[in-house]
Amino acid sequence: MSRLTNLGQIFASPTSVGRSVIEDPHWVIPLVIVLAVAFIATAATYEYQVEFQREFMGEIIRERNPDADIDSMFEVTTAKQVRTGLGAALFGGVMILIFAAVLKGAAAVAGGQVGFRRMFAFVSYSAVISALGSLIKIPLVLAKGSIDVRTSLAAFAPSLDLGSPPAVLLSSFDIFSIWQVVALCFGFSVLSGFSIKKSSGIVVGLWVVLVVIQIGLSLLPGLLGGS
Repeated sequence: MSRLTNLGQIFASPTSVGRSVIEDPHWVIPLVIVLAVAFIATAATYEYQVEFQREFMGEIIRERNPDADIDSMFEVTTAKQVRTGLGAALFGGVMILIFAAVLKGAAAVAGGQVGFRRMFAFVSYSAVISALGSLIKIPLVLAKGSIDVRTSLAAFAPSLDLGSPPAVLLSSFDIFSIWQVVALCFGFSVLSGFSIKKSSGIVVGLWVVLVVIQIGLSLLPGLLGGS
């Protein structure tokens, strides 16, 4: 299977991508695509991200520092837009690296053996699924004039603030995130040699840990505001 074919197959046949990665653990193409999309999506919607941050954090900052220049802190400039986009791309790359390392470690603990390059390649391909979700959201955000665009269970609770813990929990059940988790379950099974049941238990378990961390982070503004 060609490297470009893998980009399409990751959506419908992650097992075949896993077999391809075993033979050719190429990660450059999917990683570049994912990082480019992270930059584009972040830069394109930067103005609305700043608006959300101002609404979410502005009052807390004022309570802690009445003299804070809120307008300057949340000023939208091209330089900040580019830096934030680059930061999002860098963060995405680091997260793929970390998750690949964690999966490799989990495989070793569970009695399997997966080469890091193969694991990194497959995680990079799986991230293309989430990247597609980010691309789809760009025109939706621009049309709505807000980053509050929901493709998850949070869409059924529109009254919840986007950054609140309940909304973060529901947002974890995003169409593209779940799709990526499913792909990782099948790919991890192929790479590790584990059964799909065992692989799913490991991948879903790690995903739950990530969701718990995200919920914990969403509690911080309230804790800071109340301190």
